[in-house]
Amino acid sequence: MPITPKALEKAWKAIHAKTGQASGSHVLEQALIHGEVGLSAVIRVKDGMQGILIRVPMRWKCLGWQVHRFAGVHFEPPLQDNNDRLLAVMLADTDAEGIFANFAADLATAISSPCPLEEKMIGLMDRIGLWRRFFQNHNQGLSEEEVRGLIGELEILGRLLLLHGADLAMDSWRGPQGELHDFHLPDFRVEVKSWINESLPRIFISNPSQIVIDGTWPIWVAAVQLSKDHALGSNLPDRVKALADNMNSSQRVVFDAHLSDAGYLSCLSEMYTHRYSVRETVFYLIEEGFPFIDPTKVPSGITCLKYALELGALAPFLAPSPIKK
Repeated sequence: MPITPKALEKAWKAIHAKTGQASGSHVLEQALIHGEVGLSAVIRVKDGMQGILIRVPMRWKCLGWQVHRFAGVHFEPPLQDNNDRLLAVMLADTDAEGIFANFAADLATAISSPCPLEEKMIGLMDRIGLWRRFFQNHNQGLSEEEVRGLIGELEILGRLLLLHGADLAMDSWRGPQGELHDFHLPDFRVEVKSWINESLPRIFISNPSQIVIDGTWPIWVAAVQLSKDHALGSNLPDRVKALADNMNSSQRVVFDAHLSDAGYLSCLSEMYTHRYSVRETVFYLIEEGFPFIDPTKVPSGITCLKYALELGALAPFLAPSPIKK
């Protein structure tokens, strides 16, 4: 049975009908995949929370399993049932049901893989690890604005990969981890701002601390101009693949982890069909005279500040790219 939101909803509804018959059970389940490693739809009896449950042989230690309670999903403590270890993930936010079905379907693909148990379990736990990183900050797929922002970061990542190799590129890419600036190079920082040519030529600053004069690590703004281009442009999955093709297997593991932090997983690639071309990328050095709001002078009580910078006003601060050999 393909695992879709409707299929999960149907399984959960069937289980709900049996909850009155539960006698001391922690969860009730309906198997979706049978085998040495299994996958079930489950309902927790005490509160009716819906989820999925992975059955693995007790001999498998599941060392990569971690208990976490994110806003949308809960990774629960392992349970034991005869010779099986039960790993439950519960849906805490019903608004995330669609993405949760994608999660279940992705795990089903790993579980159905025709390979030895050890290899299968390593692949399964790797997939769970990527989804765990995704769920830390996301309950849904990326918005179109977030897609454009990620494409801009991938554009700069590609330049670093070409000039300095994937190891340095991966190490310097900090945007997915929520750090203040998207790229940390040894001698400077780069903050990437994407903008689309259908809009006014401007970029948005969502954190005033990003745009300051720093004598230790000069800060550069990379303004990446995108245009919708259904004929010659590339969608987000295409851009991800183009970069991954220039990495070895260990570098791809790091790349996938960064992408998961940013809200992108390869199994969700069908969600991202819009194609964009990068028309131009220009760099501005933040120095004396650059227009910005000094975060040290923002009055107390203001807890959120976002402003726009017109690119025309930044022309005096244009400079050659700091990313060089």
